[in-house]
Parts: sequence; structure tokens; C-alpha cells
Amino acid sequence: MDELVLSGDYLPPRLLYRENELTRLLDSLSESLSGEKKLVALFGLSGVGKSTLAKAACRLFSIGLRRNRLNNGFVHISCYSARTVNALFSQILKFLSPYSTTKGLPTEQIVKSVDSKAIEQNLSFTVVLDDFHALKSDVASDFFAHFTTGKVRLRPFNFVVISHEKNITLHKKRLKLELIECAPYTAEQVAQIIADRVERAFNKGVVPQEVVERVTKLGKEGDIRFKLELLRRAGRIAEQKKADSLTLEHIEEALANMVDSHILEHLPTLEEHELLLLYSICRSIRSSKQGFAIIGEVEREYAEVCSRLSIQPRKHTQVWEYLQKLKKLEIVLTRISGKGQRGKTTVISLNGASLDSTITEVIKEIRRRGLSRSERSNTS
Repeated sequence: MDELVLSGDYLPPRLLYRENELTRLLDSLSESLSGEKKLVALFGLSGVGKSTLAKAACRLFSIGLRRNRLNNGFVHISCYSARTVNALFSQILKFLSPYSTTKGLPTEQIVKSVDSKAIEQNLSFTVVLDDFHALKSDVASDFFAHFTTGKVRLRPFNFVVISHEKNITLHKKRLKLELIECAPYTAEQVAQIIADRVERAFNKGVVPQEVVERVTKLGKEGDIRFKLELLRRAGRIAEQKKADSLTLEHIEEALANMVDSHILEHLPTLEEHELLLLYSICRSIRSSKQGFAIIGEVEREYAEVCSRLSIQPRKHTQVWEYLQKLKKLEIVLTRISGKGQRGKTTVISLNGASLDSTITEVIKEIRRRGLSRSERSNTS
């Protein structure tokens, strides 16, 4: 098995069913050659190929310019890992000067280094901000302002932002905004893409058609990323067991530890109390052993979690708003209790995700934010 072919870093020879979007993005990038300052936003659901599309377009654009003896490159930054202006410019400087160190340096000094390095190399480049929804609006505005107000003098340049949200309103007066939607793949398109990757990643005959069909139907319909990751994990299981072929049993074993891409994408964007409420929902569902929890149990668990973390819990009205946010993001489902339950109350469940895997990812995010020192003994 060639794991690279199933990873998010792989660029296939041809982007199936994204040819129109690729052409539009290349045309937009080319407009910068006339000096136009442009922000292109790729938006769509998780796992529909937005990042791959951006990488393919930027690579083709750079190759085309180099053929015309123009020095061009692109830097791809995840806003999950770079959430401040300082961190964003540090990533750009590493692209321009791989051995530069920025630890402890003030932002303006890093910006000056970026400016001088780009001019020294006579380089124009495209900045791709992936997971743009994870960036706070004031941080994004400040970052773009360094380019639009002349603090970074290189020309031409482009910005491509990747988000699951359509609403991009930053600097509309100084940066021409173009929106490109990556619509969800149809079931037939998903099947073709999965079959193409299977053919490239595995030896012939290793993956039976019934396995391909099963993988195609799992997860959210258009979420290619989830399906490819499922294949990769199942392939590892098969290799560890020294199996001659990938079976449905391998798929089911891998599936037990999977979390949908959209949950992983949204976790870093949740506010502190939204994250703690989700953690409380997961714990309450696990305690109930019924696959769901009622709102009263969740609120009690939430209050206990906040108490252990020495955080003031929010009142019922605010908690209810947090719950509606999680529902809107399709992380949880809610319904009104029916027969077999006393009185009417709100019943909460996860939206098809593995409970144990979701708890694991939520705990990782809590620890990443430094909230968990007093909570570590209670995360089981």
C-alpha cells in the first residue's frame, strides 16, 4: 500500500470533477500579474478537495511563471497551527529562508525580514491560508493590512483562503474578493474518485469491489478525506495482520476509531465553553450507556467540569445557545423526548461519530489549549 496516495499531501495527476474550479482559480491567480490585489476564497464542506485544489492551482501557476522566467512560489499555511499574525509571518519567512529562526522575535521584525527576503530573491508568491475559519477576524484583518498598506512591498502577490464558510468580508475595498465554491461530490463522483485512488495505492486485486463500495457509502456522502483516511487505516490493519487482501472486517475495525472530518475541522474553532459543553455531552452520553443524554444531565456534567477547571460556568440560556451552535455545525443532534421518558426534555446525541474517538479528539483540543491540568485525572 502506498500511504501517500491516500493522504492529504498527495496531488493526483488529474483532479477528477474539479476541472472547472481549477481553471477559475488559475485565471484568478493570473490576474495578479497586472498588479491587481486579489483574495480568492475557496469554500465548501469538509473533505471535498479544497486544499488539494489550491495546491494544484498554485503549483501549476508557479510552473507557468517560471517558464516565462518569473520567480514565483507559494506558501501553504494551516490556520489551526498559525493563529497569530506573528505565527503567520513566521511561516512565510520559513518558506523564504528555511533556516531562519523567529522564536521570540517581535512581529514587525519578522515582517521586515519577509519583505527584505522577498525583494532580495525578486520573488512574488501566493499565500494560501487553509482552515481560514479558525482565524479570528481581527488577526486576519491585521495580517492582510501588512500587505495592503505597503509594509510588505513585494508585487505581485495573491491570497487564497480555504474555509467551510462563505462569508469572507475582510478588506473588500483593498482586496478584490472572488468566491469559488467546491460543491459536494455526487455519489457517482465519490465512487469514481475512491476507485481511482485504490487503483493507485494498492496492488491489483488487493481491494475487492465490495470493499470499495462499502467505503464509498461510509461517512458523510461527499467527504473524500474521511473515506481515504479510512482506507489508509484499514490498509495498515491488513498489513499488520499480513492479510492477502483488504476485507470488510478490516474496514469495520478501522471505522471504530474514526472521527468525521467536519468534527476535526470544527474543534479548533469552538469557543472555550462550547468545547467544554461538547466534552460534557460526550461524557454524559457515555455515562448513560444509551447513545444519548438529556439536557439536564449534560448541564450538571458541564457545571462539574467547569468547577474542576476553576472556570465560571455559563447559565442555562447561554448553554442552550452553545448547544444550538453545536447542532448547527452538525456535531450533535437534538430531539424532544418521547415515549418511555418522563416529561418532555431535550435529548442530545452525537451526529453519527464514534463516541470514544470523539472524546479522544476533544480531550486533545482541551489539552492543546492548556485547560486540562486539573482535568487529566477525570478524562477517562
